[in-house]
Amino acid sequence: PQMGDLMRVELESGLPCHFALVGGVYVDEIHEVAAYPSEDSAIRAASVQRRRGGNVGNSAAVLSQLDAGSVEWVGVVPANGGDGAVAFALDSLHAYNVRTERHERVQGEAIGMPTSMILSSRATGSRTIVSSRRGLRELCAEYFSREVLPALVREHPVLWLHFEGREPGSVARMVAEADRARLAAWRLSVEVEKPTFTPEAVLTLLAGADVAFVSREWVLRNAAALLGGEAASRQRQTERLDDCHLAIATLRALAGRSLAAAKRGSAGVTWVCAWGALGAFALTGVRDEGGRVVETCAVLAAASAVERVVDSVGAGDTFNAAVIASLAAGVGAGEALRAGCLVAGRKVAQAGFDGLTLPPS
Repeated sequence: PQMGDLMRVELESGLPCHFALVGGVYVDEIHEVAAYPSEDSAIRAASVQRRRGGNVGNSAAVLSQLDAGSVEWVGVVPANGGDGAVAFALDSLHAYNVRTERHERVQGEAIGMPTSMILSSRATGSRTIVSSRRGLRELCAEYFSREVLPALVREHPVLWLHFEGREPGSVARMVAEADRARLAAWRLSVEVEKPTFTPEAVLTLLAGADVAFVSREWVLRNAAALLGGEAASRQRQTERLDDCHLAIATLRALAGRSLAAAKRGSAGVTWVCAWGALGAFALTGVRDEGGRVVETCAVLAAASAVERVVDSVGAGDTFNAAVIASLAAGVGAGEALRAGCLVAGRKVAQAGFDGLTLPPS
């Protein structure tokens, strides 16, 4: 199954695709250190950067550079301005031509802009993140249904709508509302990152989505619940890029329990799992008349070789953006995975997100 029917509608209608990404934006403070410190020690940072962060914030900035179409971010910010942090984050998105006018502003004096303190190790290229919501709640599902979704229906007949799976209950409601309201040339995707989400919660999220991004951390945490402890342990011992990998086995197990969707813009689904330096996996499938996923096929792509890791912050967000742009352009899952790995590889070899492009098809 392909996502190419979205591109065909775009070409036939002459209308460009619009991308709306729903989720969190943070203000990151990145401390670059020679090596990760030991506990209860004092070290000096080689450099400190302030940067707009957050999964969909990063993905939106990358997607806008890939010339896939217009891009907007939908999320929540404190109405009090967060001591200038709100303006900093929104101005950064605007610099990448990402629209932000549909965000929700939350009242309250004791809340602030979500922040992350990130330790980036020169020795290994790893990053360690300590984040805080600073009292700010997530986007309200009622706000999305009342203020955002009707406007998207009116303005964008060709749309890719992506949700960051932050709170499974509220995000599932937004995905379900979007699935019911979707037009023929709409595609929905969702990111499942947090390993604490139960398989049951994830299955509810996936019911209305055409494309899903399931994190390596979620697979490692939940494979045993889906496959059984012994089977998960056996497959965990194999770290090869093949269709017997734990990622594919876990995605297949999810497909076996898949829930029927309310409405489908496309009969095909693509579930993606990036696996760091090994590469990326995807499971494609079709939904039967009852809406459940059947006839699955595994797709694999090797990671792009990187001589030196400079900055791994946002590599996964970059991968997601490149896969979305590629699928929206009508290519198959295999080529989309390869594009994701290549663009993510370029990202970790440089500081920040500027200058990223898709490889030629």
